[in-house]
Amino acid sequence: MQGVSAQDDIFLLNKFSKYGKEKERIVINYDHDSRLVEKLKSTYNDFPQNEASEFRTLVNIRKWVNKYLYFQNVSFLEEFRESNWNTLFVLELMKKKPFLCDCGTYSMVLTEILLSMGYKAKWIQCLPLDLRYVECHTVVQVFVNELNKWIVLDPAFNCCYYNSKGIAMDLSEMRKSLIKSEKIQIPFCPVERKKMILDYWTKNIFRFRCLDNYCFGFIGRAKKNYLYLHPNGYTIIDKAYNNEKHIYFYNDDIYWNS
Repeated sequence: MQGVSAQDDIFLLNKFSKYGKEKERIVINYDHDSRLVEKLKSTYNDFPQNEASEFRTLVNIRKWVNKYLYFQNVSFLEEFRESNWNTLFVLELMKKKPFLCDCGTYSMVLTEILLSMGYKAKWIQCLPLDLRYVECHTVVQVFVNELNKWIVLDPAFNCCYYNSKGIAMDLSEMRKSLIKSEKIQIPFCPVERKKMILDYWTKNIFRFRCLDNYCFGFIGRAKKNYLYLHPNGYTIIDKAYNNEKHIYFYNDDIYWNS
């Protein structure tokens, strides 16, 4: 957008850097039906095997998802039906007629696979300040037992994000680092592309949206509860539209640990 820079986004992040300490209750359900990953292992000979390192396994799965969803010189999908949008449907569609995949679909596929493998994984939309601006970035946040922490997997950009000590970061840590101008590492990423990605994040890490129920086919569920995290001073009234509820939270500790 002309007239707006990454410095403007950083300025707004600084203005809204803090969260509340309200006693909020958030319950997120994770369904770990193993049938999806069993199907993928029997269908794809190159589906990654479990490594000795849990983190390395997750990175390999992220790379596998990018490999099967990334196509050059293709157009956007002509028709999207939310009701049948799941990993098996998308992978089969890619075989028949590859399309330009958005970050939401990349992350949906990765989330469903990780859930099927037994991980706590969330599909999270990272949103700008503007309530009416639909463009955002969607990633996966997964809890890694061997690290005892949540980390971001970005299958669309095919990367993870690391702090100056080489520790994989979660979304909360990324937001704080961008506000403080602290180093964020993206291994093997050219300088110009890294700048583009981090500038993109400064716009799209103002607020967050996830769901309260993650299972195979979660995008196509008839009823959805969207859970938002907003900083202090950015208060929005809860809303309900048809089969959707939009619920706003302001305590980041509770939100990220649910």
